[in-house]
Amino acid sequence: MALQKRENKREGVTFLWYGESATGKTPTGLSFPKQALFDSDGGTKFYDEYNDNILVESNTLVFKELNEDLDDLENDDELFGEVETINIDSATRFHENMKHASLKVVEQRARKGGRLLEGEGLSFKEYGVMGLHYDRFFARLLTYVKQGKNLSYVAEQTDEKENRTDSQGNAVSVKIGVKPNLPAGSKFDFDVVVNTYIKDGKSYGKVEKDRTKTFNIGDEIEMPNYKHWKDAIAKAQTGRIRTKEEIGNFEDQLNKEAEGLNSVTDTAKAQEVIDEIMAVLTPLPNEKKAEFQTAIIKKYGDPKFRNETDPKKLKNMLKLLNDIKDGITV
Repeated sequence: MALQKRENKREGVTFLWYGESATGKTPTGLSFPKQALFDSDGGTKFYDEYNDNILVESNTLVFKELNEDLDDLENDDELFGEVETINIDSATRFHENMKHASLKVVEQRARKGGRLLEGEGLSFKEYGVMGLHYDRFFARLLTYVKQGKNLSYVAEQTDEKENRTDSQGNAVSVKIGVKPNLPAGSKFDFDVVVNTYIKDGKSYGKVEKDRTKTFNIGDEIEMPNYKHWKDAIAKAQTGRIRTKEEIGNFEDQLNKEAEGLNSVTDTAKAQEVIDEIMAVLTPLPNEKKAEFQTAIIKKYGDPKFRNETDPKKLKNMLKLLNDIKDGITV
């Protein structure tokens, strides 16, 4: 049961910095103290002035290894307790690498099937699988946020487009803005979203979202960094600290969710078999129906098969019914 009285609990703050290359995203993320840095493209190596902020670093390019490194971080209680910020730079690189890996799988299937590689591409199925992997990864990061750790997320910028019809009736794609190069809707996952850019040779950030109420939407900040939100972060971390055990291991949470989904799935499967039983039973003569009722009472102790929720038991009942229909002694 997740219901509880509302109380002030320590929470981290989630930040998304996105923009074109060389607009100051990386130094903004590196400005946060006591961080576990996950640097996927090696871009942080040019900012030695922030080395004191980095407690531990991972340079993997592989999404699977990223999750393994998070396992190692979680299992080191002393280090995990010392870390205040998880810095992912850049999340776009992990996202794009996953696309390339998925395309490689598609191409391997094409080779086995004797199809032309040029005609292969990512389907809705592959995009769906990638989305599930990303959602699972981000949900894991949010368990750290609930333990008071801040999340700094760096992403590249891409054009946001909309399909329209021109004056000649042709379908055209029109740029209507910019967005982070991440799975659709990612901006909704963060407390603070800042779009970085260069003006007069300096790095600026335009605030697109700020739940901490430090800035208003549309505010422009010169060299956005940790100090701008330091007070808001301190306020968010004044409540009761929750342990990893209290929040729960992310895999344990998935297992609980899976149990619920399995329960729903089993109910649906049970109803399918009940429908099959009714389809066979309904046209049978009354003596066959009575024989079936007697048989299931003898075997299961209850003639009300429509109340049964175990698909396996119902399939056995269906086999029993088919035997009776075919004149096989049961």
